[in-house]
Amino acid sequence: MRGWIVLLIWVSCLTNVYADSIDWSHPDVDRLRTAINSRINQFRLSNKLTTLEDDSILDLAAQNQANYCRSTQRVRHDQPKAQLADTRKRVQFYGGQYRTLGENAGSFTVGRKAVFRWDTGDTTVIIDTYEKAAEWFFHLWRLSPVHRSNLLYPNLNRSGLGFAYDPTNQVFYAVHVLGRI
Repeated sequence: MRGWIVLLIWVSCLTNVYADSIDWSHPDVDRLRTAINSRINQFRLSNKLTTLEDDSILDLAAQNQANYCRSTQRVRHDQPKAQLADTRKRVQFYGGQYRTLGENAGSFTVGRKAVFRWDTGDTTVIIDTYEKAAEWFFHLWRLSPVHRSNLLYPNLNRSGLGFAYDPTNQVFYAVHVLGRI
């Protein structure tokens, strides 16, 4: 009987690990979006700020930039086309009129070790689950002074995320656009 209980617990744990594993060719972007937004909103609340609401126009602008990052194989905040040149122009291209905007972007290589830098030392992981991917982008943006200031800008109240995967180079990109109407 004891052996069956141990086996059942082991199978349950294994099932949970595989349930969180990412199929990079078809990631569940809603699940990743939820995991990232949860971390960002908890961070904002811990700093006595309001949470960010999902915004479909900012999602479109973020997706456009994520796709552009994939096409150039570089994390960037600009584009050569005049109507998409910067975050404000991309948001306006999709019909948005916001008083304040910010943009965070990042990437990681699938299957390679990623290093989380903490005050207590470094941790090396392979990003293979939604939770690890969400933690990577949040960690990256929280530790960068410019990205952190976007996350903690008090007047922002809207948020959009876009994701793109480059299967040739196995790089996964995320872009976060923040705004205030």
